[in-house]
Amino acid sequence: MRSLVEDMTNLTMLETQKLMIVKPQFVAIQSILEKACDEVRQIASAHEHKLTFAFREAPITVNVDPDKTVSVFVNLLNNAIRFSPRGSEIIVGVTQQGDRVMTWVQDHGIGIADDRLKKIFEEFYQAEPPSTRHYGGLGIGLTIAKGLVEAQGGKIWAESDGAGKGSTFKVLLPKA
Repeated sequence: MRSLVEDMTNLTMLETQKLMIVKPQFVAIQSILEKACDEVRQIASAHEHKLTFAFREAPITVNVDPDKTVSVFVNLLNNAIRFSPRGSEIIVGVTQQGDRVMTWVQDHGIGIADDRLKKIFEEFYQAEPPSTRHYGGLGIGLTIAKGLVEAQGGKIWAESDGAGKGSTFKVLLPKA
């Protein structure tokens, strides 16, 4: 219930531009990803998911609002957990790409049809038809994540080879 209230509050603030107030800091992206994983570890464990890091230990510094960026990755991880079969692996990665830092959350879940990849970031959009909903949610988490990423000069998108083939959510952030 607390999460639902927070999501609705964040959506309202996003729409009024109040959530766009970011307090960027120089921070290692690995620490943000580790903190996000720590926040979902209990839920992942309950679903017998394995969270795997695919990044080097040497810090890759970004200039972002740490709290808002952790929220983005908690949302992506919660989706990966929700839409993946019990016991599967979820990979969290990061790499440098010039003056940007590419991060991703990859799952082996239900996947996303090509015609829905761009729509999933729309407010209240659900990939499942209302009559067959199995996974819950309001369809606002990715809208909020997109707003937070873009407010920090980043970009977010999803990739999938289709239904049943998993998904990868990528976030491109400014390197410090």
